[in-house]
Amino acid sequence: MTLWNRARTIAAAATLAVVVGMSPGAAPAQDSTSPSVEPAITKPYKKIELRLKAQGILKEVKVKEGDTVKVGDVLMVLDDNEERLEWEAAKAESDSDVTVRAAQANYEVKQAKADKIKKFNDENNVGGDSLELKEALSDAKVAQLSIEKEQQDLKIKKIKTAKLAAQLENMQLKSRINGKVQSVDAHEGELIDASKPR
Repeated sequence: MTLWNRARTIAAAATLAVVVGMSPGAAPAQDSTSPSVEPAITKPYKKIELRLKAQGILKEVKVKEGDTVKVGDVLMVLDDNEERLEWEAAKAESDSDVTVRAAQANYEVKQAKADKIKKFNDENNVGGDSLELKEALSDAKVAQLSIEKEQQDLKIKKIKTAKLAAQLENMQLKSRINGKVQSVDAHEGELIDASKPR
């Protein structure tokens, strides 16, 4: 079997079946009130193959053949050190609104300057169309637009952080069913390529 041709398989055990261990000729005497007991073997009622969605080096195999797993249990993990650092940096940027606050402070200063010039012009009968006032109002408008741009940039950073979080999630293989691990055909340190059939 090639390196790329490794399958990860989980088989779910029958949830209502009961295995009773008895030798064929050793049935106990039964009276009319006790239920009958028969030798039985249960088989999986559902078998699924699970694959990692991302490629990379397999860091950890958390299950072995015969383990019981529940929905959501982590079965395998790829090495995600680099991706985790990238996500942490993106999260730090997306959690900080310092650039938005700086733009807001800049706008307030520019608007205060424009208001001061307008007040001076009004008190001294200077025409409202003075070049100095127009420049100050223009600077305030640009500063106001800068706030909107910083808010938009912050929103984009949050979206990128969410995308990186989803990529990190894809570096773990989780069980989609309750059941028993039938076989694990993967080894820690192995290169996993999600684009190749396994």
